[in-house]
Amino acid sequence: MIQAVLGASGLSWDSEMQMSRAQYNVELTSVFKHANRLIRCITDCRISLQDSVGARNALMLDRSLTSRAWDDRPQQMTQIEDVGLASVLKFVSAGITNIDELECTEAHKIESLMSRKPPFGMKIQERLKLFPKLRLSLHIQPNSVRDYS
Repeated sequence: MIQAVLGASGLSWDSEMQMSRAQYNVELTSVFKHANRLIRCITDCRISLQDSVGARNALMLDRSLTSRAWDDRPQQMTQIEDVGLASVLKFVSAGITNIDELECTEAHKIESLMSRKPPFGMKIQERLKLFPKLRLSLHIQPNSVRDYS
């Protein structure tokens, strides 16, 4: 279930399976609720064990579970309101594969790709400006302590 959601496999619901769709959604909510709790536990354990690689991987998985899309896949753009899987496929075919690239795309190009009228592109750009971003910079300062031995 998790892989189907994160991979955006898009289950097809024929007439016989429509009865089970509501139950599937209930189960899916429960699975993600428990998976998020387990991943937070794993993250805490990896940090406690000073395992930076394991902690990083657990944090990336937590981000993917929270956004319900793999962190390094174009489907992450579905987090933006009014951007669905069909829109993501259009963006990818135009060479836009992540949120940063979408943010750099002009409003009229977004409208053209999605076959929408103005001011739709401006609304998408406004939503992208509000999208949380993590930027990290590092400055290495030389050690001021000298060993004179």
